[in-house]
Order: sequence, then structure tokens, then C-alpha cells
Amino acid sequence: MNRTLTLFIVFALIIAMLPLGIASAQPAALVVEPSSGTVGSTVTVKGKGFTGSLATIYYDKSIVASKIRISETGEFTATFGVPESPRGNHQIRAVDNTQPKGSLAETSFKVIPKIWVQPNVVRLGGSVTTMGSGFSQFESGIRVTLDGEEVSPSINADFFGNWGVTFSVSNVSKGDHVINALGESIGIGEIANVTLIIGPLMKMIPEKGPVGTAVQFNGFSFNPSEDGVTITFDGEPIIYNAVANPDGSWEIKDNIPA
Repeated sequence: MNRTLTLFIVFALIIAMLPLGIASAQPAALVVEPSSGTVGSTVTVKGKGFTGSLATIYYDKSIVASKIRISETGEFTATFGVPESPRGNHQIRAVDNTQPKGSLAETSFKVIPKIWVQPNVVRLGGSVTTMGSGFSQFESGIRVTLDGEEVSPSINADFFGNWGVTFSVSNVSKGDHVINALGESIGIGEIANVTLIIGPLMKMIPEKGPVGTAVQFNGFSFNPSEDGVTITFDGEPIIYNAVANPDGSWEIKDNIPA
């Protein structure tokens, strides 16, 4: 009788502890690093508390990474490039292959807008195409600025927040200039500046130093494959007959003479 009672009590205790074990199991969780960025940037996803062997990562409704191995401790790490998507928060979701219903965790990633130019080196009077991504869906009133002055007509973004516009560069000096953009919901300063170099132009690094300093000379927007490029120091030639690359750029290193 005592033995039977003892077994019954042990069995009852085991049954009573089962829900506690299930409740104490670590829930699936997801961390995205960084939590914001531009279209095309690389994102790292870290998961823990998963029970399956393989995980799939979704960005909104699209698969961006699959067949990711989950460790015995329920952890995984994966990376993906942010796909075309408009400004704002987007759902990042991870699901594993546990049957009948996999472990699931969600978080969000915030897309911020960016711009770039092609080419980023141009002669005075040449044409430049500025493009943007990560703007608001169908955002209107987008204009490009050059050194703070609007230089493009007003255009609209598409479904994914992408846009592009071409304009000519005139009435500006040679050298570095700042390209930016603004729109209906984006003001000046909200987007990282892009540098446009107007040439032909030569830069040198460093710009000062003692006699004998090693200097790197870079040329921009010369004629394609132009030859006979000469560099002078205080009016005296120190480099003769340099040849530009097919894109009009060149690079030469020399020491500052006495």
C-alpha cells in the first residue's frame, strides 16, 4: 500500500511539473542589426529560442534567406541585402521547420532614403543623373539640389520609393559640389549628401608637407585616354606625359622636390 501510494505521489509530481517546463521554455526571439538603413545595405538577423533545424527569413512577404541552420541551442545568424522598398518600417519574420507549426519570431527594420549620382565626375556643361531609393511610396515633389540650389524638375517616386532624373551642370566652378534632394515628406538635411566633382580637376594628397613628401596626384574628368598630361611645381614640370584612363581619370605618385 505504501509503495503504491509513493509511486502515485511521484507520478503526480511529474505530471504537475510538465506545464512548468513548457512554460519556462525560452520563446523564439529575433534581433536585427542595424535596425535601420538604406535599400541595398546588409542586415544581420540573429535568432534564439527556435526549436527546428532550419529557418527561413521573410522581409514583409518575400523570402530573403532560407535553409539557415539552427544550432542545438536554438540559435542562428543570417544576413541579407535590404530589397527595394519604400521609406518606413518593414516586418522581418523568421520561421523554422518544426512540424506541424514552426517557431516564429518577428521584429522590424526601418528603411531610410538615400541618393547617388552617375557619373560622380563630370565636365562643366555635362549631364548628371541623380537617383534615389527608399523614399515614400509614390512620393511627389522630389527635387534635386546642387549646393543648395534646385537644379531639376519636380518628379515622383514609384511604388518602391525609387526615382531618377537627369540634369546638366552649368554656371558652377570646378571642384567638389554637394548634391542632395528633398520631397513632399523629406526636407533638406534628412538625406546624406553626395559629392559631385566638376572637372577637369587635379587633387593631391597630402596638400602640404616638407621637401621630399610623397604625394598622390589624382586627375578627374580629363579627355578619355588623354596623353601628354604634365604636372608642374612652382612652374617647373615634375611629371611628363601622363596618360588618362578611358574614363578620363589618372593617378600619379611622386615626391615634392627641393
